[in-house]
Amino acid sequence: MSKLGLATGVFLGCLWVASPAQAQDLPSSTVYFDFGSLVGVPSERIVATSRIRQEDAEFVSRLNAPYGTVLELGAGTRFWGGIGAAFALGIANGKSSGRVEIELPHPSLFNRPASDDTGVFDLKRTEVAMHFGVLTMFQVSDSSSVSLTFGPSYFDLQQMVGSYVDITERFSGSTYIIDIADTYTSTLSGTAWGFHSNFDFAWYGSRNIGFGFHSRYSTGKAKLDTEFFDPIALSIGSGRQDTIRGDTVHVGGFQFGAGVRLRF
Repeated sequence: MSKLGLATGVFLGCLWVASPAQAQDLPSSTVYFDFGSLVGVPSERIVATSRIRQEDAEFVSRLNAPYGTVLELGAGTRFWGGIGAAFALGIANGKSSGRVEIELPHPSLFNRPASDDTGVFDLKRTEVAMHFGVLTMFQVSDSSSVSLTFGPSYFDLQQMVGSYVDITERFSGSTYIIDIADTYTSTLSGTAWGFHSNFDFAWYGSRNIGFGFHSRYSTGKAKLDTEFFDPIALSIGSGRQDTIRGDTVHVGGFQFGAGVRLRF
């Protein structure tokens, strides 16, 4: 069975469980505030190329998978039985390490390039996500309930990357050698539409206030604004425009959180 078929079956099953005959004890609306972590964002590789000395020069900015925290505020309301609509706003702040690599052609000989690479650290990442979803809710016991949501998500990403380097050049005989003397960073931004699915469990110690946890998977691909991202031109002091590829990066990931639940 495909993953889509399995997910559809589970979702339709939840719709049946949340039908009006089963939903008389469910709250009309819920609000939650959770603190958690975001994982599962893959590593990325942004590549810039430029024609220098009749050959291609290349600059690679690598991003390792980020780690960080998420604050999320969400709410849901029922329209019919256990079925309704939900919205959540999440802000993820994290950091990652990375690496920059540069390769330049030899000043006078073909096919004799020089290269160097070095690590970069504390690359900040901020991701704001808005999740819109269809909500299904059903009662587990008198004091607990489970909710599932599925729907589109909108992401706004700010990602720091290694953007250019200072280099020193030297020769050992006819061998061309470059060394990275310093690295610089800049922040690139991008937006994307994607989708999400969310599981939420809530337990209430009183009529209106409780505790719960959620797990969400969301995904999308954001194209970064690289209009002023010219690492080779900045590194060697040339005014030429670099060609960029790999500037579409993943957003979202697996998110886990816990916090306060309110029901009305």
